[in-house]
Amino acid sequence: MDWNNGWEMVGALTTVGLFVMAWYQIQAVRNENRVERTLAACSRYESDATVERCVRALRHALATGGDYKENPTKYQHEAIIILNFLDTIAIGIDQGVYEDLLARDHMKAIVKKWIELLLEPTKAKDLEIPADDYKCLHDLWSRWNRNEMYYGHGLTRRLKR
Repeated sequence: MDWNNGWEMVGALTTVGLFVMAWYQIQAVRNENRVERTLAACSRYESDATVERCVRALRHALATGGDYKENPTKYQHEAIIILNFLDTIAIGIDQGVYEDLLARDHMKAIVKKWIELLLEPTKAKDLEIPADDYKCLHDLWSRWNRNEMYYGHGLTRRLKR
């Protein structure tokens, strides 16, 4: 055996090993960043002053009935802000900016509530909201609403994509 060829082989294997480790670390950082972006986006539902104001106004209007039943278009602006916020998350998930399962765990009940209250066909019509403008949100809800089995964290989740 020629020692020079042996050392060249060791050098090549070391280079490949370093490349694989670097690739893995870059992927881990990307995944961690996606998780952080997802958590930040989901927390805006409670921390963004505009979204919170709209949620409070609509909750109050729905709870008391009154003018909401008589004039739902009065709350169209608040409804559109909430739907745009949720649609932004749906678009981000669709484009891979946000982590789907993490967002689902945080937002599924919220999305369900607002879809039922604002985008059901008769309610969207009463609010004069074009429900077709929220296709990405509808698609996300359809996917989340199916009773699919979601596996744990890690490699199994990444392989499902």
